[in-house]
Amino acid sequence: MSEQEYEIISCAKCGQKMKVPTSAEGKAFKCVRCGNIIRYIPAPPEPSVGGQIGGMDVSTSGANFTGTLSQWLVATDLITSQDLEEAIEIQRKQGGYLLKILYQNAKLPTEKLFDILSRSSGFPKIDINRLYIDKEIVELVPKKLCEERFVFPVDKLGRNLTLAMACPIDKETVFLVEQFTQLRVKPTLARITEIEETINKYHKGRMGDTGVFHTPTISSVAPTPTTESRIIRTKSAIEEQHTDSVVQFPEETYEREKKNVELVIDELEYLPIPPTAELALSMVLDDTSPNIEDLCSIFTDEPSLATALLRWANTSIVSEGKKIGSIWSALALLGPNGIQIMMDHIKKSQQPISEYPVLPISGRSKLSAKLAEKLAQNSKRVSPSLAYTTALIHQIGAIVLYMVGQEEYKKIMRDSLPEIRLRKETEYFTINHAVTASLLASRWKFPEVVVHALCHYLEPYKAPGKSKDLAHILFISSIAGLPGEQSIRDEVIRDALKIREKSIQYLGLDLREVVKALG
Repeated sequence: MSEQEYEIISCAKCGQKMKVPTSAEGKAFKCVRCGNIIRYIPAPPEPSVGGQIGGMDVSTSGANFTGTLSQWLVATDLITSQDLEEAIEIQRKQGGYLLKILYQNAKLPTEKLFDILSRSSGFPKIDINRLYIDKEIVELVPKKLCEERFVFPVDKLGRNLTLAMACPIDKETVFLVEQFTQLRVKPTLARITEIEETINKYHKGRMGDTGVFHTPTISSVAPTPTTESRIIRTKSAIEEQHTDSVVQFPEETYEREKKNVELVIDELEYLPIPPTAELALSMVLDDTSPNIEDLCSIFTDEPSLATALLRWANTSIVSEGKKIGSIWSALALLGPNGIQIMMDHIKKSQQPISEYPVLPISGRSKLSAKLAEKLAQNSKRVSPSLAYTTALIHQIGAIVLYMVGQEEYKKIMRDSLPEIRLRKETEYFTINHAVTASLLASRWKFPEVVVHALCHYLEPYKAPGKSKDLAHILFISSIAGLPGEQSIRDEVIRDALKIREKSIQYLGLDLREVVKALG
């Protein structure tokens, strides 16, 4: 008799490792440490290659097909070219996932889709209705994303997420779920109808889960207050709105400048977007099949675009109560069509500006973001994607201050160290760029950890709770990209690193690691 083979699985709740027989596929085990129920589902085998199915090469029928999803649907005779053209036209007007549009318009034969993929894709089939799925696993992927993309999380072993999918060869959907969960997706094949039944079963009656997910249209977004309603808002009402973020305007002089900043924050819907960034984004979106990676590269370069993305993603319709703090997570939820609708809305709502803020923010912020990402990876105390995003937008308050007093702020920006600039900003505006950024983040419903970190990043020990780690990372990363001649810059950075030694120690980092990361 051959010796029994085993595989190591990890508990998603406590991380306990256990040995289970490979013959126990689909069976449930209880964690020996915490009692959590774990279902053993082996990793999918490599997709099959070669062979003929119904006169069609497997490379065209399954996982090795190199074209787009739409091309594959036509190549397998699942839909006609006319069906595809009609669906793409609907997608351009309304947004949404191509497969879902075809399904809703009765153009997609779901059983034929399942049959072709079960024979040719090489991905394991799963009877999702027969599984018990732990609540913590269910909550890894939002209901609305599951509904839009016909997916459902089944199990998690270590950093691997087993995902039931109606179309596991759809690499874009795999990429989006991986970016949202920060886990490696292991696709499995399930019927669309069974995925829908499972979504209804596990999400029935949950708050904030009503309705089918769709990329928000302009009419879907909560209306902004009218100009008249904004005028009658009192100072106490403004302060009350931000109470949860413990961010208050300092009680000092220069009331006129303070009120001007208040007014700009209250009236501002989006930050001005650089024309070059807007042009680059429009070129990608004009493509019939926008590449999500190209979109990532644009949004991770520009603070104003990243801020608009987070604001749009954190509307109640999109994020269903779970606040989004990462560029990648926001892109995963919205997708290319959602980005297009967002940009259309921005163009309609954006007030024309006589002069775009010419501030050295974008380049500096990107360098800070890259450093913050490395610090987060080394310290293992903050999500690298959250650190990158927050560092990228940490100077957005400077744009608002520039809009209030352009000439004065140009002089203030000449100071290299942010802590020196902070003092001068407070002297003139009675509010600095850190507090201004946090007020914007609070008003636009960013996660509290981001709001507090932005407010206290130059005094990280004042940051409350979980935001303290992120604030320390921002404090260190803020010295990246300082201007000036190399000899002067090196001296400034040496002095700045001395000030930041306690933060480096707090995060458990080595000074040499930080210097190396600075480059």
